[in-house]
Amino acid sequence: MYRFKGTREGGISENASFFIFMQCTDAKTFEAYPIDEWYSFAPQVKYRYLDIDEAEDEYNKYDFVHMEFDRCLVKFSGNKTPLYYFVIIACYIILVTYI
Repeated sequence: MYRFKGTREGGISENASFFIFMQCTDAKTFEAYPIDEWYSFAPQVKYRYLDIDEAEDEYNKYDFVHMEFDRCLVKFSGNKTPLYYFVIIACYIILVTYI
């Protein structure tokens, strides 16, 4: 189930008037309701944020994986045999599981 947090936004009726129109049960007339306040809703975050040190560690780990993958590509790029593609896929799988 999603949870949302609403915040009131001021200043909706400074330069304009807003109304909600609802059709009555007889389907011939409408009722108009003025809007005095405006709210914005945003989903509440359910995960923990990383602080600056944790984010830097994750970024360095990500950067290391891509540097190693590029190194594998350069090392085996001379010959385009089936072994080359096997090695590239194996390097990628190993490096992805490292993360």
